[in-house]
Amino acid sequence: MRLKEAERIRKEEESHASEKQLKLKLALLKKQIEEKRNRIGDFIYSSLSPSATVKEMQEVNAKILSIKKKYRQVLAKSIEVISVQVNDIFEKANKEVKNEFESNAEYEARIKLLRNEASKKQSNGFIDAKKKIEHEYNTEVEPFINALKKLSAQEFQITSQDLKLEIGKYNGEYDVYPVSIRSLKSFNGVLLACNANIPIPRQEAKVFKQHYKNNILRPQIKGNFQSIEFFRIAEAYIIDDATSKEYDLFSSKFVEVGNEIVYDSDTNLLWLKNANYIKEGMYPYNTIKAVQNLTIAGLSGWRIPTNSEIFRMKTVYLNQEPHPFLNIGDYYLTSDTCYEGKGVYYLRSWKSQDCCYNPENDCHFNKAWPVRGR
Repeated sequence: MRLKEAERIRKEEESHASEKQLKLKLALLKKQIEEKRNRIGDFIYSSLSPSATVKEMQEVNAKILSIKKKYRQVLAKSIEVISVQVNDIFEKANKEVKNEFESNAEYEARIKLLRNEASKKQSNGFIDAKKKIEHEYNTEVEPFINALKKLSAQEFQITSQDLKLEIGKYNGEYDVYPVSIRSLKSFNGVLLACNANIPIPRQEAKVFKQHYKNNILRPQIKGNFQSIEFFRIAEAYIIDDATSKEYDLFSSKFVEVGNEIVYDSDTNLLWLKNANYIKEGMYPYNTIKAVQNLTIAGLSGWRIPTNSEIFRMKTVYLNQEPHPFLNIGDYYLTSDTCYEGKGVYYLRSWKSQDCCYNPENDCHFNKAWPVRGR
């Protein structure tokens, strides 16, 4: 008994020592983050160039990831300490023997109670530790997040000296000119690109082409760095210095804005250029989760389209207008209800509206065309 008591005291002292060490580690981490935060200082955001802005965003983002990694390590250590603390209860339950004055049912109930007590203590400990660490993490990274927001809010106008203009072959069937504006160099790793089919009357298109050959047309882009990988183009023009006309790329229905992302100017939505980006071979639930977990060029928040959104693209499916999309299929998951609205179902075809995915059945109607708000 004396040996058991000495062992219990030893383990308790070890646990307290671990907790103390963990608190010291957390305090040190907070001090280090405070120093990093002080080094950020107040940026003069408006004076930063596009390349300097991206570089600053990358550095701030790296600091956030570093802090996140350290807090994950602290959380893992907290879980380890909690596990050691409740381990004695589990061991006690495993070593308990039935005494002569209790039935088998009473013995099993007593053991179950001990194990449930240990499980509850462990579970509550994990939850409390996670909440505490997450609160500490959110508090520490908030200034860095605000710095990223300020940096990403800065708008830049990129002029012709940093851009290259190319035009394709005039499409006489739809009276549109395919044009492409690209940055001559990357802005600290971020390339700018914008492609569209500009509506231009046929006679005017001939003048447009001649002015392009004579190097009279001048491209111009305006936007901001929405992420460290993606420059969100808000405006894109081709200015004809001979006629003072401005050709708006966003007068086109679909505008490629880089990173295989297409902007739908009618609905203010972003679609992936590859309409079959999510491959077949998984159940609809997993397909939906795969779309929701997507991050393209630093952009998250992707979803499956609604029934009305996918049916709006029927003209694209039938190739009734020029568009940049690839691998368009016959059916896709959508997020509207059908079959008298019983739960959430997913229509799969824009040929008809009577084919639904029922979660109770094993179906493979799983193609998804990811979409998100701008």
